[in-house]
Amino acid sequence: MTLGQVLLLAFIAGFAYFSRRFMGDLFLERAIVLGPLTGLVLGDLATGLAVGAALELIFIGAADVGGSVPPNLPIGSVLGTAFAITAGLSPEQAMVVAVPAALLGAFGELIAKAVSTVFVTAAERYADRGSGRGVAAMVHLGNFVHFLCIAVPAFLGLQLGTTAVQHLSAAIEGPLQNGLMVAGAVLPALGFALLLNTLSTKMLMPFFFIGFLLAAYTSFGVLGVAALGFMIAAVWIFQKGGVQLVHRGDGDQAEAATYSRRDQRRLFWRSFAVQSAFSFDRMQAMGFTWALLPFLRRLYPDRERFGAALRRHLVFFNSHAWLPGPILALVSDLEAQHAAITAPAAAEARTATAAASDAPSATVTATAVEPAPTRTDTTDDLAGLDAEERAEREHNSVQTIQGVKGSLMGPLAGIGDAAFHGTLRPLFSGISASLALQGNVLAPLVFLIPVNVVHVVIRWVSLSYGFRLGRRLFERIDQTAIKRLMEGASIAGLMGVGALVGTWLSIDTPLQYTQGESVVSLQDMLDQVMPKIIPLGITLLAFWGIRRRVNAMLVLLVLAVVGFGLGALGVLHTGG
Repeated sequence: MTLGQVLLLAFIAGFAYFSRRFMGDLFLERAIVLGPLTGLVLGDLATGLAVGAALELIFIGAADVGGSVPPNLPIGSVLGTAFAITAGLSPEQAMVVAVPAALLGAFGELIAKAVSTVFVTAAERYADRGSGRGVAAMVHLGNFVHFLCIAVPAFLGLQLGTTAVQHLSAAIEGPLQNGLMVAGAVLPALGFALLLNTLSTKMLMPFFFIGFLLAAYTSFGVLGVAALGFMIAAVWIFQKGGVQLVHRGDGDQAEAATYSRRDQRRLFWRSFAVQSAFSFDRMQAMGFTWALLPFLRRLYPDRERFGAALRRHLVFFNSHAWLPGPILALVSDLEAQHAAITAPAAAEARTATAAASDAPSATVTATAVEPAPTRTDTTDDLAGLDAEERAEREHNSVQTIQGVKGSLMGPLAGIGDAAFHGTLRPLFSGISASLALQGNVLAPLVFLIPVNVVHVVIRWVSLSYGFRLGRRLFERIDQTAIKRLMEGASIAGLMGVGALVGTWLSIDTPLQYTQGESVVSLQDMLDQVMPKIIPLGITLLAFWGIRRRVNAMLVLLVLAVVGFGLGALGVLHTGG
């Protein structure tokens, strides 16, 4: 690799991770995307597709949920693919390099999240001074640190590790080579086990075996089984009542007039950055505050109240990256009410109301902050309140804002994690990995386009409904419809996972024994019982370990060590 290629690949790794922070978690950092992209840079797209697909299958069930730090796929994907191309490694051998690189790369993310706590503290100091620019600068600086904490290790690994991997590859042959091949081939069982743990219930688990049997006994393939899974899921959902998630009601447009379309569009685009400067102590607080910043600036033109609003939102916040819209909409509505309550002109408005009934104070207040959203009903309610009652109203208003955030972020995170990280993304990444292993150059687009179409639509619709219905949104949500939709998605996902196990987990045994004058293959005997029974058994053992709450990294280590040992001894090998 040339220095230019190393720099470019390091930038790609850092930018892919940065996109999770500032661009809405577009899944650009997945191995199915970065493997082929690395192959393009190094002039070997075929190897990039194969290595990217193999690594995607290993970590297909890994997700950055809450404050967890999963293996770093940008570093693992770029280094694994680059070493496979420059050292002539097979995809299975590349996994033995890529997986440790991904695990070690997680320390870069740990450092970034730790350092970002410093920027949160600095942002609070800027908020105390009412400096929105200072808060924004800390957000961008935190994102830059996140970028560097991945790009720099990727650069060092590529620059220093290529020669060592080439020498190691040249020295490995015979039983050691077969051991490494088997170790790399069994690792995807962990990804499948993690998905099973997320998707399966006692009622739905048979759909995994249906998908596996279809793939093992027929030529359906992963794509065919996935398509059948979608159809079965659709029948299941509509037989149980359909997918109307929000009940219709009178007055659904009542809240829309309060906010301009410009307000909604600005919040929509800024909501993509909700994971900015992610830190261990406040998590998404910096990104959430940055999304609201222009809106708050217009609501609170004076420095003191603007600073208090910024400080109010720099407290802990964490929800699903695709679903901040309803919370942003509700908080915006509550902040508009709070702005009316705390407006400096409120006391004068009450006096004006009593003195001249033909000149309503609401009109004066509504035009005080041009063209900010208005809450004239709240301003009217303030007439006649004394200072103590008004102070209590202000305190209750702040408590309500924080209460809405705290009560909604958990449920929305649960819905998003299960629907998108647990079902949508793994299903399409599995389909795309299957296509990539066949050499289909469109595989990354098959993953990225449909997933992000759903992403953008969900982000906009959830924000729009939040503005349209306000607090009524959560009264109108049909919980049973959500449950039906989740069950249907799980059905399609389980069938897809079963098909992946039956198609791409290629491990068999070369063992034979002599019976009389004939030589009997143990694999032929197993195939008569059930094709692909060894991959199925390995996956179910890994699933059993995950269900028994064994740490996923320990399961990965056991798979790698046992796979290497059985491969080196000639008990297992990678088959077709």
